[in-house]
Amino acid sequence: MMRFALIILIFTFNAFAQQNYRWSDLVEGETYRIDRDIEMDYAKNLYKVSKGQLLKLQNVKPLPMINVYMAEFHVTKCTDTNMTTEMILVEVKQPDSKVVSVGVDLTYGCKLEVFIEKKDYSSKSILY
Repeated sequence: MMRFALIILIFTFNAFAQQNYRWSDLVEGETYRIDRDIEMDYAKNLYKVSKGQLLKLQNVKPLPMINVYMAEFHVTKCTDTNMTTEMILVEVKQPDSKVVSVGVDLTYGCKLEVFIEKKDYSSKSILY
């Protein structure tokens, strides 16, 4: 019986440990993992940020002209600091089954930029 309770406790802890943060809960300077693979166009090739990849949040700033926040992350283990990609839309399913879209691109210095509409800033992110 004790083993069964311990197994339940471990599974419960793992389920809570990997829940995604909300965009508004992210803290500058902290490192997060991405919950999915993201492929972006790079000079007629694809650049892939893999599920579980570490991303360090460098800053979050409002872009009032276009009514969004831009979160800027440093991609660890990035091999080419001169690459840039086109922006893609990534859909993020929310707990209430709604879907929120964010814009994602990669820019010079291995920086992943995520553009979140202000109305969606408290929604679930793609990071855990």
